[in-house]
Amino acid sequence: MSQHLRGISALLIVTLVWGTTFPAMKDMTGYLSASWIVLCRFALASVLLLPFLWRARLRDLGWGAVAGVVLFLCYVFQIEGLALTSSNRNAFVTGLNVMVPPLLGVLMGAKLERRIMLALALALAGLFALCWEGSFTWGAAIRWRCCARCSSVST
Repeated sequence: MSQHLRGISALLIVTLVWGTTFPAMKDMTGYLSASWIVLCRFALASVLLLPFLWRARLRDLGWGAVAGVVLFLCYVFQIEGLALTSSNRNAFVTGLNVMVPPLLGVLMGAKLERRIMLALALALAGLFALCWEGSFTWGAAIRWRCCARCSSVST
C-alpha cells in the first residue's frame, strides 16, 4: 500500500470514529450530565497518555495543561449543546470550527482569498439553514459558538 493510500485510509478512519462519537454522546446525555461524560473521556485519555508523560519537559507539561483546560471547556460546551439539539446538527456546528482561524487572521490584518470568503459564506448559510425552525434557538447557538471557539484555540 502506498504512503498516499495509507494517509487517505487513516483520514477515513478518523472521520468515521469522529462521526460516530456524536450519536454515542447524544445517547449518553440521557443518562449522564455533561460533566460526568467529559470526566470519563478525560480520565480514559489520561490513562492512555500517561506513559508519554515520563519523557516530557516541564515546559511541555505546562502548555499541555493549558491545552487540556481549553479542550475540557470545548467538550463541556459541545455536550451541553448536544443535550439541546440533535447529534447531526451538533457535529455540523462543531465542524465549523475551521472557520475561526481565517477570521482570526482577518483580525490580525491578513487578507482573505476569494475562495476562503466563499467557503465561509457557504458555511454560515448552512449553519443558518440548519438552525432555522421558525425561530433560532439561542441557548444551543451560544453553547455551539463557545465550543467552536474552544475547538479552534485547541487546534
